[in-house]
Amino acid sequence: MSQPFDSNLKEAEPKTLSSVPLRDWIATLFSEKLHIKISSVETDLIETGALDSLALVELLLHLEQELGIKISLENLELKNFQSISSIAEFVENSRENGHRNGEGFSKT
Repeated sequence: MSQPFDSNLKEAEPKTLSSVPLRDWIATLFSEKLHIKISSVETDLIETGALDSLALVELLLHLEQELGIKISLENLELKNFQSISSIAEFVENSRENGHRNGEGFSKT
């Protein structure tokens, strides 16, 4: 069962991301940076209206800046951003694809 998040983003800075589950870090990002409270990692962000187009752009900006990944327009499928769990999976896949393509995954 998924639980609400009360994490503090300052404790989950990208440099310590390895010690914080990615889903928790993303949930904290929603709470602290986007000012959107999400009840669980499985909450449908699209259906509930929590993730509108403006919040999506801001989320993408934070993911790229704080995690050092590049998100191409061709990878922008709504299913990748439907829940915190799907966002975490998308980020992990982006990280793996970046390593395979020699792009790396480091803080910029």
